[in-house]
Amino acid sequence: MCQLNLTKSAITTKDEQTGQCLRYSLGSYPTKAGALNVLDYIAGKKESPFYTGTFEDVFVEWLSKRQLTDQHAIHQVLMAYHYCFPIHPKAFVFITKRDLISCIRGYVMEYDPLDIKKEHGKKKYASISVSQRIKNLLNALYDYAYEQGYITFNLSRSFSISEIQNKRTGKTKRAYTAIRDEDLSILWESQGNPYVRMTLICIYCCINPKHFCASKMDDQFLIADLGVHTYLYAIHPKVCPLFIDLNIPTYDVFRKRFEEIIKHLNMNYAMGDISETSKQKMKAANLHSSLLIKDPHWLDPTLCQMKKEELQTMIKKLR
Repeated sequence: MCQLNLTKSAITTKDEQTGQCLRYSLGSYPTKAGALNVLDYIAGKKESPFYTGTFEDVFVEWLSKRQLTDQHAIHQVLMAYHYCFPIHPKAFVFITKRDLISCIRGYVMEYDPLDIKKEHGKKKYASISVSQRIKNLLNALYDYAYEQGYITFNLSRSFSISEIQNKRTGKTKRAYTAIRDEDLSILWESQGNPYVRMTLICIYCCINPKHFCASKMDDQFLIADLGVHTYLYAIHPKVCPLFIDLNIPTYDVFRKRFEEIIKHLNMNYAMGDISETSKQKMKAANLHSSLLIKDPHWLDPTLCQMKKEELQTMIKKLR
């Protein structure tokens, strides 16, 4: 993998009262010439060489092109956007990696005269699941800005969420393992439990449990609207009967019940092992591409129908 050498642009000012020097970052650029052009623009020597819209401008423009109808998906997007409020007014090209990481970790409470807890100035940390939603939103916004030509480097894709989480918790996650065949047989024998059925559905439909909990059944498919993106999964014929009288819960409820069932059955598996089991089944069926369609509503109807039929054909190869 080739490494991209970025040149950072910044200005330094001196506080007349304290005498302290303050440095303001103006972002990172692929070439030194690009960074110098920014400094010339700040000095008034040149017209703007870059997109001058703010983070809020990009979000509003991106959101206007998304067809969000599910209230839960809208709530997730707006919640993630709220965590980014420190950079809302900042020029999009001036946002740094440190800014993004700070938003993903949490934010400092603003002053509120109605706040009886007096939490002004305190840091509100984001949970691991919320951090992931924020990262997903940032990825989508930076992907959109890159496609539109607003930026020349996708800053959000330059780091992973696991790097931040491991530094914060000081822990490393164990490697995920696929559920053994003999344990899968026990799960099939226990399919009277709705959460066991959900586990089997996730495995054979190759759907992430978080996506499953945000999905709705549409004919022979599951459509998961996560706000940032929509994903379509084909339902494996083997698990079609498991959907009868099945109410899909929130992810937190699913995870808690899954852990209780695994403990009751004297097994040792985590939620991540569900997706790992799907990957092993795909590998055994010689399937190497993801069994899903991303943002099907953006595709041409004819092309989307062809992809659906192809998806149904591939999912049937899983054993």
